Amino acid sequence: MFLDKLQFSASTFLCSALGGSVATPLNADEQETLYKLSSKNADLCAADGGALMWLGITDQDSEKEWYYYDTKEPVQFLLWSQGQPNGGVLENCAVMKGGTFQGTWADNACRKSFKFCPVCRVAIPVFLRFRGICDSNLYDDRFILAGLRNNKPYFRGYYRSHVYYTDAGNWQLENILENNTFALMEESGSIDFPIGRNNWQFSHGFCGKKAGELLSLALTQCSKNEEFTCNNGNCIPLDQVCDRRAQCEDKSDELDCSTVLRPNGYQPTLPPPSVNGSGPLPVFLNLTLLSFKSIDAIRNKFTVDIVIRMIWKDIRLQFKNLKKDRQLNIILPEDAKDIWVPVIDFLNAENNQKSEVDNDAKVTIKRLGKKLDDNVELSKEASIYSGSENYIRISRKYTVTFTCIFSFFYYPFNTDYCSMVFRVKRNTLTYVSLLKYGEGVSYEANDKLTEYAVGRIEVSDYMTIDPYSGLSVSIQMKHLYASQILTIFIPTTIINIISYATFFFKWYDFQNRIMVSLTSLLVLMTLFSQVADTLPRTSYFKLVDIWFFFSIIYTFLIIMLHTLVEYFHLYEHEIRAMKECKTQKKEPDLPKGLDEKSELHRFWREAIKKTFESLQIPVRIAPSTENKTETRETKQEDGKKKEKCPNWASKFVNKFGNVFSAVVYVVVNLVFWVVAFMQKIQENYKDYLASMSKPEVPDNVGYP
Repeated sequence: MFLDKLQFSASTFLCSALGGSVATPLNADEQETLYKLSSKNADLCAADGGALMWLGITDQDSEKEWYYYDTKEPVQFLLWSQGQPNGGVLENCAVMKGGTFQGTWADNACRKSFKFCPVCRVAIPVFLRFRGICDSNLYDDRFILAGLRNNKPYFRGYYRSHVYYTDAGNWQLENILENNTFALMEESGSIDFPIGRNNWQFSHGFCGKKAGELLSLALTQCSKNEEFTCNNGNCIPLDQVCDRRAQCEDKSDELDCSTVLRPNGYQPTLPPPSVNGSGPLPVFLNLTLLSFKSIDAIRNKFTVDIVIRMIWKDIRLQFKNLKKDRQLNIILPEDAKDIWVPVIDFLNAENNQKSEVDNDAKVTIKRLGKKLDDNVELSKEASIYSGSENYIRISRKYTVTFTCIFSFFYYPFNTDYCSMVFRVKRNTLTYVSLLKYGEGVSYEANDKLTEYAVGRIEVSDYMTIDPYSGLSVSIQMKHLYASQILTIFIPTTIINIISYATFFFKWYDFQNRIMVSLTSLLVLMTLFSQVADTLPRTSYFKLVDIWFFFSIIYTFLIIMLHTLVEYFHLYEHEIRAMKECKTQKKEPDLPKGLDEKSELHRFWREAIKKTFESLQIPVRIAPSTENKTETRETKQEDGKKKEKCPNWASKFVNKFGNVFSAVVYVVVNLVFWVVAFMQKIQENYKDYLASMSKPEVPDNVGYP
């Protein structure tokens, strides 16, 4: 029995801190024992003849249904005074009364204004441990509850110290062998007992503190390596500490939840050594591409939303109270600034961006190793883990604009490769090595964007003459050409077919042929002008430029062929004039006295013939006597030649142009589309080879 009048809540805390509970008689024998024990101290606990002690029962949940507050089981033994309980919903606690009531029970309010002496049901002897004692040669770290002194509990150490309540009204930890070596407990405002966690003021320098400085110590009976001591002395499971849910009544389990323990002399500017003690520290990089915000091929840049994660070990550190769920093992931003965190440059990004450790960054720890042995020199129990077995991870989302050189020769069938280059900042390859984790990058969003389709994404080492480690992320971007097919190639093809279709007009219908062809040419020129304004300007030709150039030249060729047909075309009046000319024009008479067989006669005939031919006048030269012996077959052939069609040349050019333009169009189209899709075919083949030869993803660090 404790001879201090306490509130009901304080009584439950005190008994729980000693590993027990507020006592309640379980039968008549225990009732008699408790009544005698409390009656002995009635002058201190119930001098006015009132209640002797608190009972550990309540009906707070349901009126008149009494249960033990610690086990929640219904009360089996009751000894109510006459007319009790009578407090209704206002009195949910119970007391044992003295005087004329002879130890019978009565209900009582649980308000803070009511204070009675508690009796605790505990296992004897009560063993306790003093946590925070760094030198067991001066003070014991193990104590036992050994009765009362000055009406207060007395705690005796195993060897050389004790804790007691002094005549001056202070709790004192004292070395029995050296009376001037002691510490006084600072009043905490809670129950006036040294149970639980309190601040102590030492008369001398102790545990790195100067004389007079306060040191936190915890006198507790909580199980070592399994339970945590709340400030009021209650115990909770150790794995519930700093889990963002307060299990201690005083919420002390959610105080001081800093995860990192830094040794003396720790320098956050120096990279930690590798785990094996040789070689550079491996820092594993993993990227998640969330989205492509924009791809500006004309300005040679693209913008992405990206989550960058880096994983590493720091063997110099220790971590407290790690949970299985990594999301609960957060290193606060103010603590993250005091430890070494790798920084990487985004080499080909605009504005010289780099990774940052700020409020948007999330630094967590993945628990992989086993916890270390309990360190009783720490006032607060904690599960301690070594930095050599547990990984630190920093994760942050960035919006970055990277540069990329796009090639437009195959436009709109081009496939380009853009890269994102990451390189360690400040620390050379001798100290830090940047490695990819698994595949190194993931992208699960829509692979078809506005103008491009995202293909293969690969991560490789970035090699330069600079002695810094880096990684390069290559992104395959396939230009989507369906829109250009509908807006450029199909319309121009239709226009070219219309131009070619003019060969199927009547061959002598020059006016309609030329009007349709010229209109097609004008439409092509207008379309080319409009499309050219939307295309990237380059110093070299693009396939789409070649396509327009061919379409224009093709239409121009058709116009020229129609013009040539018209040039050879003889109209009816021209044919009649030629016939009249043939009938009127005769060969002039030879000079008199000229012999037909002489050489002069032959010369004269040839001269007249050449003169008429040069003037393009049809000539009918009378046959000489030498040719009077021509056969009948020769005369028939001359008759056929005279009956030949006057417009045979126009028809020939028309047929030739029809066939020639068709052959040219088919051949050029075949060559063009083979060249256009050759790159696509090659890239698809590379994709196939990459998918067939894709290796299993190594689990670099066993860290999900």
